[in-house]
Amino acid sequence: MKTVVILGMGDSRVKCPYDKGYEIWGVNNVYRLKGVEYVNKLFLAHKQVYYPDGEPYFDWERMNNLNVDILNIHKVKGLKSRIYPYKRISKKYNTNYFSNCICYMLAYALDKGYERILIYGVDMIYGSEYTEEKGGVEYWIGRAQGMGVEVEICADSFLLKTIDLKPYGFEYKLKDIDPHGYYKVKDGKLVLKEIVES
Repeated sequence: MKTVVILGMGDSRVKCPYDKGYEIWGVNNVYRLKGVEYVNKLFLAHKQVYYPDGEPYFDWERMNNLNVDILNIHKVKGLKSRIYPYKRISKKYNTNYFSNCICYMLAYALDKGYERILIYGVDMIYGSEYTEEKGGVEYWIGRAQGMGVEVEICADSFLLKTIDLKPYGFEYKLKDIDPHGYYKVKDGKLVLKEIVES
């Protein structure tokens, strides 16, 4: 079965099955993160962006030295990449609903005829990933499943899960909906705890 792994930057990336010999497609700077052994293809949807201190987020030279196929929706000076076939793919699937780079990766896998897609590191648990990007990724997973493609999602991901991990209308306990402890109850409402990065 023609299989590809789509590898995001979330914590579940460390569970990626490198030992199975699957093709691994990574996003952005995933190749630099702990637990990532390699990628066969890299997808970007960015020109250069900068940290608050002015340092560039992407190291084009280091990416070039990976010697992997790089696809970007932008032409970037100094980066050896191909342009992602956005116009053709959006026309083929009759949509321009791409809420993040993972959506581009899923659509590309469908376009290339993959029969099985494994998803790791696309956790979509909090912040803008959950509120702004999750829906687009779930849309493309639905498209894949509707085409008969087998999609396996790492259990740590919040993809295809409701906020309470149960169908609408069922009762829940906080630990049921938030096994990682990202939320708390304040004034009778569920609120996101402040995320502290180490």
